[in-house]
This record gives sequence, structure tokens and C-alpha cells, in this order.
Amino acid sequence: MRRIVFLVEGRLKAGINGFVFIIGGWYLQHLFIENPSPQGQDSEIMHLTQDITVCQAAAGDRAAIDSLLSTYFLDGQDLDTGDFLLARVDDKIVGTVAFVRDYIEEVHSVAVHPSFRNKGIGALLVSSALNLSLGSEVYARTTATSFFRKSGFIEVTSPSREELWDDCACCEYLENCSQHVMVWRRE
Repeated sequence: MRRIVFLVEGRLKAGINGFVFIIGGWYLQHLFIENPSPQGQDSEIMHLTQDITVCQAAAGDRAAIDSLLSTYFLDGQDLDTGDFLLARVDDKIVGTVAFVRDYIEEVHSVAVHPSFRNKGIGALLVSSALNLSLGSEVYARTTATSFFRKSGFIEVTSPSREELWDDCACCEYLENCSQHVMVWRRE
């Protein structure tokens, strides 16, 4: 069981399995990620010492978003800037995720600046995106299955990539694609 614990405006909040109830713009003073180890060893606790803010992207953030996405060869050109949530430390954008609501809801383009990786920022962004969901399912197509599993996603074979996404249906690389379809289901 994964538990995220953090202080929000001086009040202790906790989320189970990576689901933290965050509304964009809450100011996080401290972030702790506790990962219980599989063999009953001591839990690993990571602490982000800088203050972090999760907020909705504004038009002026687009260049920084594209730069961050390009670090991981992610393409977000077809996404509106308003689809993105940002993680900021000292007014610097250190992470981003897009939440797309079309005929399905999708977590898309998760990226964290390399200097801020392994501090729980990606999980925080995904949890924030999931809190925007109005439906019972949120999809992701990814090569980072273990990352999404930590946030409660499971891998599925049905529906397939080509059933969910038009760009997959007509992609010449579909047969050799390394992306997996994952889904988070509201309980």
C-alpha cells in the first residue's frame, strides 16, 4: 500500500495509493512519500525540502512545458496549454502532466525535470490530474507501466490502443509499439 502524506497550509492531509485530493493551486509546504517495502523492511521515505505548488498552466507557460516535454521526447503539440497542470518550485516549472477530457479521460505527457525526479512530483501531478476526473475511468498509454501502477492504474488489453485513440489506429508502427494501455478506475 502506498501512502502520500503532506502538509497543506499547515493541515496534515493523506492519500492512499497515490490518490491525494488536491485542487490546483494548493500550496504544499512539505511532501513525504512513504513506500512500504515488499519484504517488511523499513519504509522508504522521501522528503522534498523545497516548497511546491501545483496549478493550472497559463498561456505564458507553453514554452517551458514544451521544453520539459522534449526532455523525454514527448509530443504535446496537439494538446491545449489549458490541459496541463504544473508543479512549480520557487516559480520554476519542475513538472507537468496533461489531463485530457475527450470521448475518454486521459492522463497524458507526464514529465518531471531530471533534477527533481524521484521526489514524488510525478505521482503528485498524476494524483492531481485524477482529481479532475468526472468519470469512473481514466486511461493512459505509456511505456512507464511501473510508474502508473504506483498511482493505481492497471494494464488492460481491452479496449485496445487502436480502439481508444485514433492516432494509434492509423499508426504505421502499431504492430511494434511499446506503449501499454492502462486504466485507473474510481472505486
